[in-house]
Amino acid sequence: MIKSKTDITVRNAAGYKVNSNILVEQTGGSYKSGDILDANAVEKLIGNSGQKVLPDCIIPEEDGLYQIKDSEVYPVAHPDLSTQPSILPQRYGNLPINEVLIPLTAGVEWDISSYVPSDSMVIECSLFSNETFASPLMEKKNGKWILGVGNIYTDVEPNEWWALVRYVGPDNGYYYYGGEGGGDTPVIDYSTRYLTTEALGQGAIGFNIWSTMGTDYITSISYSTDNGQTWTTTNNEDDKEENLVIKVEVNAGDKVLWKGDAQQTGFYDDNEGDYLGSFFSSEFCDFNAYGNVMSLCYGDNFIGQTTLNHDGQFSCLFSDYNDSEICQIVSAENLILPVTTLTNGCYYYMFYGCKTLTIAPKLPATTLANNCYSGMFYNCTSLRKAPELPATTLANNCYKSMFYNCTSLRKAPELPATTLANNCYKSMFFDCTSLTTVHGLPATTLANNCYESMFSGCTSLNYIKCLATDISADMCTSNWVYNVAASGTFVKNASMSSWTTGTSGIPSGWTVQNAS
Repeated sequence: MIKSKTDITVRNAAGYKVNSNILVEQTGGSYKSGDILDANAVEKLIGNSGQKVLPDCIIPEEDGLYQIKDSEVYPVAHPDLSTQPSILPQRYGNLPINEVLIPLTAGVEWDISSYVPSDSMVIECSLFSNETFASPLMEKKNGKWILGVGNIYTDVEPNEWWALVRYVGPDNGYYYYGGEGGGDTPVIDYSTRYLTTEALGQGAIGFNIWSTMGTDYITSISYSTDNGQTWTTTNNEDDKEENLVIKVEVNAGDKVLWKGDAQQTGFYDDNEGDYLGSFFSSEFCDFNAYGNVMSLCYGDNFIGQTTLNHDGQFSCLFSDYNDSEICQIVSAENLILPVTTLTNGCYYYMFYGCKTLTIAPKLPATTLANNCYSGMFYNCTSLRKAPELPATTLANNCYKSMFYNCTSLRKAPELPATTLANNCYKSMFFDCTSLTTVHGLPATTLANNCYESMFSGCTSLNYIKCLATDISADMCTSNWVYNVAASGTFVKNASMSSWTTGTSGIPSGWTVQNAS
């Protein structure tokens, strides 16, 4: 159903709104600054002491159009009605405005829904004419608009009146209203969009199906360069001798939509001893990724899907896996990973080696699985901020090496988990040389190797708050603060008295405080 935020509006051919009480029959004296007049109305202003008329308007052109500005009348040029009136705003909130120009005939019904896609939101319906620039007689019957046939409109010919309908959408869940700004502010709902790569430069963006990945991993991958109107599909094969490489040439601003029928899109091959990525780009072709990652697995039926069908389903998806097919992703801020209950290795090394990545996607999952985020941002040296990690119960290796060598990361995310697992935080921030602060490690009982090498090589780290009271698990803090800053503050549980000093305990030279 089409939503509408406005009733009929009248604009002249130059795109200016026409005051509804300005008619060609009206005598002068009641016009005001900003009103749009046709030639007849301007003629009636001549000699009126209340208006000043420019010399070139004293003899108005028969089909001219004029606007009053500060008591003076200026000519307004007629644009070509076949083009979009550039004077009108082209965005509504953060959404582009679509326009359709409809020729009208007097007495003939016209229905907006015949011209505008279903579930669009109409923000304006304007009327144009090259003949009469006054409010037209419009009637709405049974939801349809009719150009009136009374008075001067009885002789209206085809193509003398047009309707310009301006709308955003179609909706189809692509946007919603009442975002952070509240009200009717439109906000794009990326969970309902296909996974999309948007080029920031010229080059190629592609998808790689590794030779060892048969149809039990990927059945097919499709892409669209015309916003989903047409799709190009690559069907996978078993027993391939070479990789199947899908490469799309792009310019800056080009968008490529992706969908597929897949169980698993990338993985670590023990036989190859290498990380096998999926998406790649040419050397200077940076790109952003947004939309719902589930379109790679569920095709057109991805909206609302929250179930992962396979371990390692999106492992190595954007990874720079061999330093030749690089992956120049910059922002994954609006990449939607909607699943809240994860499977083993589902995001394993997902952005491995993506040195251009600056913004990570949100990670809403609260039920984790073994290795689910292991190495996810490994060697993402431009990543400045870590995503929130809301889970309170962890799984084996779940965050292992997650931010390994993220040298631009300055602050660790909140780590609210109180139930730990073996290796859960092992090497999580290894060599994060810009990291300065770790505010929360609330778990009181540690697990085997859970903090091992967690902050090793974090040379700027000078604040840790750790509330552990039982650190008896095997190697639970082994080398966890190796080579951190020479001085800093360590906040501990007030009841904890068994901490040692050194690389596997409280850093040497740090001030120790009890948590309040």
